[in-house]
Amino acid sequence: MSGDLFHAARHTDAVWSALPATYEELAARTGLTVQTIKYRTRSMRNDGMCHVGDWKRAEGKGGKFSPVLVRGAGEDVPCKLKAFTEKQHQKRHRKRIKKTEAGELRRAKGRARAWRIKAQQQGDPLINALFGAPAKRAA
Repeated sequence: MSGDLFHAARHTDAVWSALPATYEELAARTGLTVQTIKYRTRSMRNDGMCHVGDWKRAEGKGGKFSPVLVRGAGEDVPCKLKAFTEKQHQKRHRKRIKKTEAGELRRAKGRARAWRIKAQQQGDPLINALFGAPAKRAA
């Protein structure tokens, strides 16, 4: 039992020294798991050792919100961040995939599709040379 109290105190000291930070930042700084960080900070918040001082978007988490914990007692700040719109999600996704091989493959398929459509609209060059270009159809 005393070993548990020792670990709890050591974890609390490690978290305390790394504040202010989000759960993910605390985990990176202390070497503890995010689950342990959340457990320890919950008890620290109940004891008035820390509180939520700000909110920010978690990196690589799809824009989810993470509380920024700060030292000292105080009122938790409510989250005022807004969720991403569908347009913002698409823009972030395209920016991320543009840098990958899958993005290059997608662009190559798009170029091939555009050339194929253009070729169908213009017709065969040999037939066009012999008989003239096809008449444009009204849309």
